Amino acid sequence: MSKSLLIVGDGGHQFTYNLVKELRESGDFTRIDVLTQSPIRDKYRGAYSNIYSINTQSQIYKLFSISSKVLNIYRYYLYRKLVKKMPEYDFVHAHFVNEANSYIVTLFKKAKRIFTFWGSDFYKANKKALQKVFKICETAHLITFTNEETMKAYKDKFNLKNEDNLRICRFGLAPLKYLETLNSTKLESKTILGLNVNKLAITLGYNMQQNQQHLSIINELVVVPDLYKRVELIIPITYGGDSVYKERIMGALARSSFSYKVFDTYLDDETVGHIRNASDSMIQLQVSDQFSGSMQEHLFARNVVITGSWLPYKTLKVNGVDFVEIDSVDKLSATIEHVLDNFSSYYSKTSQNPNTILKLSSWNENISSWVQLYR
Repeated sequence: MSKSLLIVGDGGHQFTYNLVKELRESGDFTRIDVLTQSPIRDKYRGAYSNIYSINTQSQIYKLFSISSKVLNIYRYYLYRKLVKKMPEYDFVHAHFVNEANSYIVTLFKKAKRIFTFWGSDFYKANKKALQKVFKICETAHLITFTNEETMKAYKDKFNLKNEDNLRICRFGLAPLKYLETLNSTKLESKTILGLNVNKLAITLGYNMQQNQQHLSIINELVVVPDLYKRVELIIPITYGGDSVYKERIMGALARSSFSYKVFDTYLDDETVGHIRNASDSMIQLQVSDQFSGSMQEHLFARNVVITGSWLPYKTLKVNGVDFVEIDSVDKLSATIEHVLDNFSSYYSKTSQNPNTILKLSSWNENISSWVQLYR
């Protein structure tokens, strides 16, 4: 029997869009709508049967923005008003479980409720907000996580005895399809992107959020003797963060002696593929994460990835994915020097990474776990 589904979250995010696209191909749904808090590009709008949102551009909304407390009350009023005009659904699924998204889900009394934690909504939420979210999650039909470590942290945090409604569902990585068919060598991709073919390319993080620790990473790199002569930096900062933090990143780069290439506007799949392919190494030292898709794409492209031992990547390790771990950012300078001095050895260890990442994170391998949520 065909079903109806409402996604509550960022309808313009590539993970949400690609999930909906894959769910449609399953043939299980007559309608997949979205209630989005963010604008959706024209390219993504066709995935949804209907798109709902509140008006955040009105004069009264802008007036209430002076006070976050008053604005939240007004936003919740707008959501209640909007939901009254919307149809009923078989399933309402919140992606990114913050207070607003979880509240919206409770407005649908007849639907089965599903909540999917993305990472920072659990790891970075304050105690009070997380407790409110947990109370709502107690009414859930199912709760999903992208890895076992985050699910265990959730169970331990709230002392759960019953885990029957907890699931692991991973987002597939759509760029893997493009990377699989990319016929360019690393040198060709470097040339296409305007990078120096005589230097190793190192990618720093994958967005502009302070969580990526760009400044601390750059500070570690500049103390390595003559490193700037050997490497060029790739800085993808197309989303997240703000103009103030961006200026700080750009200032730190300008003060260094490194050559670098900054990507700060929307990137199509082809350019993303070339960035992953051109990069020789990736430094990924976020404060917190759940299961970084961008890092997996770099692993697929046989980058020597340096990441933090505090991040929940046990699933990658137990499946034999090779990467370098450090215990703190201040260990980076010594580690990057050793990696570059022995790069051929480190690179040879990545030979099985593409096949393993494909098995773990292609949509073909992951869509069935999502489809099962609605059956």
